[in-house]
Amino acid sequence: MEATGLNFKDVLNVLGMYPGDPGPLGGECAGRVSAVGPGVTHLRVGDAVLAVAGGSFASHVIARAAFVQPRPAGLSAEEGASFPIPFVTAEFCLGHLAGMKAGDRVLIHAAAGGVGMAAVRLAQRAGAEVFATAGSEAKRELLRAMGVPHVMDSRSADFADEVLALTQGRGVDTVLNALSGELIDAGFRALADGGCFIEIGKRGIKTPEWVQALNRGLRYHIVDWGETGERDPALIGGMLARLVAELGEGRLAPLPRHVFALDEAERAFRFMAQAKHTGKVVVRHGAAAPASVRRDGTYLITGGLAGLGPVVARRLAEQGAGRVVLISRRGVTPEVAPVLDEIRALGTTVVAEAVDVSDGEALAALLARIRADGPPLRGVVHSAGVLDDAGLLQQDAARFEHVFAPKVRGGWLLDQLTRSDALDFFVLFSSVAAVLGSRGQANHSAANAFLDLLAHERQGRGLPGLSINWGAWTEVGAAADRQLAQRLAAQGIGALTPPQGLLAFERLLAQGEAQAAVLPIEWPRYLQAMGLSTPPAFLAGVAGQGAVAVAAAKAGASAPAAGLRQQLQDAPPGRRRPLVAAFVRERALKALGVDPARAVDPRTPLGELGLDSLLAVELRNTLGSALGQTLSATLLFDYPTIDTLTDYLLNDVIQPPAPAAPEAVAAVEEPASMVDAIEDLSDEEVDRLLAQRAQRKG
Repeated sequence: MEATGLNFKDVLNVLGMYPGDPGPLGGECAGRVSAVGPGVTHLRVGDAVLAVAGGSFASHVIARAAFVQPRPAGLSAEEGASFPIPFVTAEFCLGHLAGMKAGDRVLIHAAAGGVGMAAVRLAQRAGAEVFATAGSEAKRELLRAMGVPHVMDSRSADFADEVLALTQGRGVDTVLNALSGELIDAGFRALADGGCFIEIGKRGIKTPEWVQALNRGLRYHIVDWGETGERDPALIGGMLARLVAELGEGRLAPLPRHVFALDEAERAFRFMAQAKHTGKVVVRHGAAAPASVRRDGTYLITGGLAGLGPVVARRLAEQGAGRVVLISRRGVTPEVAPVLDEIRALGTTVVAEAVDVSDGEALAALLARIRADGPPLRGVVHSAGVLDDAGLLQQDAARFEHVFAPKVRGGWLLDQLTRSDALDFFVLFSSVAAVLGSRGQANHSAANAFLDLLAHERQGRGLPGLSINWGAWTEVGAAADRQLAQRLAAQGIGALTPPQGLLAFERLLAQGEAQAAVLPIEWPRYLQAMGLSTPPAFLAGVAGQGAVAVAAAKAGASAPAAGLRQQLQDAPPGRRRPLVAAFVRERALKALGVDPARAVDPRTPLGELGLDSLLAVELRNTLGSALGQTLSATLLFDYPTIDTLTDYLLNDVIQPPAPAAPEAVAAVEEPASMVDAIEDLSDEEVDRLLAQRAQRKG
């Protein structure tokens, strides 16, 4: 055994609620053939197979040869274990018993479950008009996304009146029932005279005599095709063989599935008992197989036409992806068009569209087009995002909405609207800002933290989910900005090259983690830049040694200032100011990310070189750390040029003047923190203040 499909019969079995003898746990599975009996010719030892077999929660089972079929190439064990019972049940009921044909009206209850979803697909393929019920709005929305035109509530008998209204009082031709109690009576009301009622439920079912007494010419079947299989294995075996062949040809697609490890079997049973699932619940016996990229698969990348999107799309194409669908708000730009041609040259079909991932209707329409034509959707990479940076007190609802729309709403919609797709992976491109924080990016950090939790929540439901907290990349993305890269480097944070990032992406897909942060970082330098003597608890395992280095650095923190003071003491008076000016220039340009070789007028306001309220904090901390002193919270507003800053540091910090007489000392209340001084200023106010002070002091 490699994987076992969980069915409601198994849940009733463990609860002691199954009417009659349920047999051993487990009824469908996937694995490899370990032995064959005499006369078995279509299978060999070692074959990867899917099967209908009782007791399939065991490590090995004996199965009737007619009920075992080779797994189509590329089909995983989890996909194989989710296929036999739902599709055989749906085909036996709708095809064999009801004789469903094009134009028939079919009511499918509990249509978001395994059998229900398989029945919907077979009915749609046959050209029937589908009416479906589900027990929650989320599941009903999923059915609408699958293209079901008439969706109703399975927990209310009102569905019967809705069906009659939609059919001008006639009713449907076939009812596939899994409901109980008064809802069964409602199902009979929704059925047209002479129609077919197929009962696959186990509780409170009607007797044939009760149905006959209605005198409506109804056909009534209580289904347990397991008994039929014992009497006529060729019928069920032939049905399974045909369905598996269609699966291999791509005319049928695997069901979406929630996968749990064998040691999580109890959680899997509870999950199904609470009706939280859509599609199938599968229990995996061994380690998870790495997610693979398939020629018969479609891969959706949001933010796919800029930044990291085209880089990832190219790698998927190199790995054999059949089709990539790339979306962004702007659509194809002249810059990305040549990259798309290169991807097509690798043999991958490229679909590129202007779609806003935060627009639910537009995204649902895109997914409907994907499902209607081409290989099934196998993977999602959500890399869409936008920045709207500002200090904490300048953040407002509009800035948060701007950043949350693609990240949070987009991620949520992708999660909800792909529940009907059998995904191999669902990857969210988060940011290390959600782990380490990022000055001026509270909205960005929060939005990415949501993606991290979404990945954990999906894995908790047995769905694929991975959130990658990326650091900066070179060449692509926001960090390709040279100034930003230099600022990060000053904090000990490096940047990933595209090959490094793609290698990490592939390794994480294979590992099955819910969340991982990927970035080059020098922990001692980072901790020192952040003013931390010890790392936060959750970083202790990776940054513990960095704390030791920080302590050593702090012990010698006064060395730069002491060295500068010694140089000033040894230098003739005419050389002292140039020494301080060179020191200030080097620190300021480094913090601003300006090329030190660039000619900069020392009278130029630093605001014109890119200084904003956030960089003012950073430069003030950089200078204070280098000098071993705490500097004024309004330093860069009082002294906004290299010239004025040099004079202040030379005369008031490095060589402080003699204190004034006590009576001449004015009581000046220093702001409690930099936040008190500047966080309530907008960037425009900062620029204006810098310019004013430059004019006054220049």
